[in-house]
Amino acid sequence: MRTAAYTHFISLPITSARVQGKVVEFQNIARGRSGLEGMTESSFVKPSRMHITVGMLRLATEGDRRAAAGCLESLGRGVREILGGGALDVRVCGVETMERDAREARILYAKVEDAGTGGDRLRRVCEYVRDAFGRAGLIDDGMQRELKLHMTVVRASGANPVANEGKGRRARNRQRFTVDARGLIEEFGQAPFGTCRIGQIQIARRFHFTEDGAYANDGILELP
Repeated sequence: MRTAAYTHFISLPITSARVQGKVVEFQNIARGRSGLEGMTESSFVKPSRMHITVGMLRLATEGDRRAAAGCLESLGRGVREILGGGALDVRVCGVETMERDAREARILYAKVEDAGTGGDRLRRVCEYVRDAFGRAGLIDDGMQRELKLHMTVVRASGANPVANEGKGRRARNRQRFTVDARGLIEEFGQAPFGTCRIGQIQIARRFHFTEDGAYANDGILELP
């Protein structure tokens, strides 16, 4: 039986104009680079939609959405304790691929890490939230693997599969949405994009957006 599609995700929005601008500079350089021919505008994450992904959710009913919003709201005290009453500042630095072989990359992401001095609070907050959603039965067991903190900046799913012309159907289906990102990783693997403050944790709705282009949401937890 086919698994239902994800409808939401737990998100830490990146709202810093400076960080967004530096990432856009990288995206502009990536356009047309050798190995990335055929990329379209849909391949590049818009500044207003940049975020750290904590976990994917399937919230098909209004009851599911209310339960998820309630779960997130209930985590406020625990999150504040992890943060020690302070703000959550993160550093965005360097580009990597989700795939081991950068010659066949599907996702390019910027690495994120805690920019504070109180230990890795970013990871602790994200794991605390994800684990709570798991205990509530709101997140798949498959999402309980080791958390990869990342901010997606390029998705190869928007690429034009010109390189696979003349190949068999099975080969085209297997290869059509990959790009060769080796040059970009070599050049931008340690590139600094800046630091920013995380102001919210959201239950973001996939494919639904606000007037300013950000993801719509069905729940928010405000951070210090």
